[in-house]
Amino acid sequence: MSVMTPIPSKIALLIPRLASDADGEIVATVRAIDRQLRAAGLDFHDLVSRLTSATEPEPMQWTRPDPAEPSLFDMASWLRFHALDRLTDNQRDFIVKATGILGAGRHLSEKQAAWLRNLYDQHGGL
Repeated sequence: MSVMTPIPSKIALLIPRLASDADGEIVATVRAIDRQLRAAGLDFHDLVSRLTSATEPEPMQWTRPDPAEPSLFDMASWLRFHALDRLTDNQRDFIVKATGILGAGRHLSEKQAAWLRNLYDQHGGL
């Protein structure tokens, strides 16, 4: 059994054909899977061991936000309610859109987040 050899992706396309009502199609599919495995230097035992030894997904690492720095939503909200009159039209449009995006639970791109932080710092946030 070769642990490093990946299972051919074509097998994923063949497996649903095993649900056919036609016995001949099922047998042909099993033979096709066998050919794919053998071409990769594997057999059905290798396939079963890969299917049954799936590793548990790693739990996501959560880090506590730095309380010294407000969230992007807090920054956008502060700018919207305290500095909107000091922003250019382009900056104003961005802050209004950013507040909506962040308020809906979506994320800004890295570039947008950097621009928001820069505006917040420039205009003396909180």
